[in-house]
Amino acid sequence: MMDRYTLLQKVGIYAAIAVFLTFVLLPFFEMFMASLRPLEHLFRSPYQFWSDDFSFDAYSQMWVTVPLLGRYIWNSIYIASMVTGLTMIFVIPAAYAFARLEFPFKNATLAAFLGVNMFTGAVLLIPLYRVLRTMGLLNTYWAMIVPGVAFLIPTGIWLLRSYLEKNSARAGRSRFCGWCNAHLHPAPCGSTACGSGINRSWRIGIHRRICPTISIRNHIQPRTRAATAACGIVRIHRLSVGDLE
Repeated sequence: MMDRYTLLQKVGIYAAIAVFLTFVLLPFFEMFMASLRPLEHLFRSPYQFWSDDFSFDAYSQMWVTVPLLGRYIWNSIYIASMVTGLTMIFVIPAAYAFARLEFPFKNATLAAFLGVNMFTGAVLLIPLYRVLRTMGLLNTYWAMIVPGVAFLIPTGIWLLRSYLEKNSARAGRSRFCGWCNAHLHPAPCGSTACGSGINRSWRIGIHRRICPTISIRNHIQPRTRAATAACGIVRIHRLSVGDLE
């Protein structure tokens, strides 16, 4: 594919990619460098990008600061995996139906899904907390799994539906997916949209902070065994800043 470009065009393409990757990867590099510096260096003015006293002590000290951090990390992995799996179970057949079948109120339902995505999670904090408390789900894994799946289903349906509509002919000739009826020419397994949906579900599940905040009482206390890695990070930060004060 690259053979159709001249040498100058290839240089321009790779230069543009290098610039893009610099802006994408530089924050991660700075995050890693900041983790090697003493905490008081982060509040210096002017800010110093390079320091002579780099140390990996923070990576060992965090297990002492938050004894249950390992449990928190496992909770995040478990919740992210459950959210991803359950989301795919609901999204794949629903997206197939929206892409290949005709039924009443199809467009209205898709518009409702799009409208749901326009609301940020912070707007739903109070009603979500009241619902979880009424259902008795506070301080449980399901208090984070159920909202995570509910918030991701509309986005997942839109992503996979668009893929199926644009690749209808190719999907019909591809190998069958075990989720669908073998007589209906379903989408190929491992499709780009499926991968995008899984990746998005995993990332949101692993980094979600709103649900743990409202569904885990005393979420910064070390005795809370249902908290996630995000809660552990909050505790590390609060204790560290408190030591400085």
